[in-house]
Amino acid sequence: MKRRALRIVLLLVALLAALAGCFPPAISAPASSTTMPEPQAPATRVTTPTRIPQAAAPAELLSVCPPATEELQRLVRPEGLYCLAYPAQYKVERPNPEETILVIGGMLNAGDPRVHIRVTDAAGETAASAADRIVRDFPDFTLERATTTVAGEQAVVLDKAPGQEINRRVLFVRGGLLYELMFMPADPAVGEAFQGMNALQEQILGSFTFLPAGAGIADECLSPSGGAQLRRDATAGYCLLYPAGYSVEQTDAAETVFYSGSLLDVSKPKMFIRAEIEKSGLGGDLGRPFGLTLGYQRAERLDNVPGQDLSRVMIVVNGPRAYRLTFVPADPAQGDAYAQMESLYDLAMRSFRFLP
Repeated sequence: MKRRALRIVLLLVALLAALAGCFPPAISAPASSTTMPEPQAPATRVTTPTRIPQAAAPAELLSVCPPATEELQRLVRPEGLYCLAYPAQYKVERPNPEETILVIGGMLNAGDPRVHIRVTDAAGETAASAADRIVRDFPDFTLERATTTVAGEQAVVLDKAPGQEINRRVLFVRGGLLYELMFMPADPAVGEAFQGMNALQEQILGSFTFLPAGAGIADECLSPSGGAQLRRDATAGYCLLYPAGYSVEQTDAAETVFYSGSLLDVSKPKMFIRAEIEKSGLGGDLGRPFGLTLGYQRAERLDNVPGQDLSRVMIVVNGPRAYRLTFVPADPAQGDAYAQMESLYDLAMRSFRFLP
């Protein structure tokens, strides 16, 4: 009886072994089963993806825009789908994504002619209905109304519109966008400034050009017109214009100096640009005008900063870097050198741009 039971047990063991041989061995699960490991390509097939250069817009695109000249600079606004040419002595301000301002000096200058260009979603409005809305907003004023064309589009002109100053508004619609251009001062009583505003309006509207959707440019560096030179510093992340005849020298990894003649000549103006990752401040009550920008960023201006010469310092922060622009000599007693410094400062302020 015992021998028979033993034979049955041995037979069952043999049967189980045979059945096990019919199935593949089990595959153990990886330590983390939530994310499957990605297959690795063979070493011979590894390739580096092609980087599409983000330089300027294609030549055929910018060719539709008015060119820069000795007296004019070119403004390209891909987000507003337009470009134009404006007088080179003007500075471009961008207080918000919808608005671009062309002004002499800065936004606090209310004495010279200027223009505000605002581009928004038309939201179904036409130039006529947008003008009607503005007229309704000022029921106690009589706005003079006329029509014109801008880049082939019918436009409505509202003159003697109230505001911080009497202004003239030009409205037109293209591709679902409402364009509103506000020129100031539109008051004949201000004489020369009024005539300058008319000339500015003629230049802006006459050069206004629409861009196709999807247009873009890599940077906003100005053209080196009017006897200026262009400095593009990709490492420090900026570009600007500086006077012809000046030299540029990198004094250390963070600082560049722009000078005329010899670097050791203290009788001629210089500009030092220092770009550093960490921000450093200046102490003392040196006087800080408000409303100043550099490269569209709010900037601080410090005058009468002591040193080997009195200097003027502009400080601005963009991303991780703090930029310090130092101009010497900033002492009116130095006559011609001071006047040349002011000219250098003005050129740098209106041409400085941060690179993307």
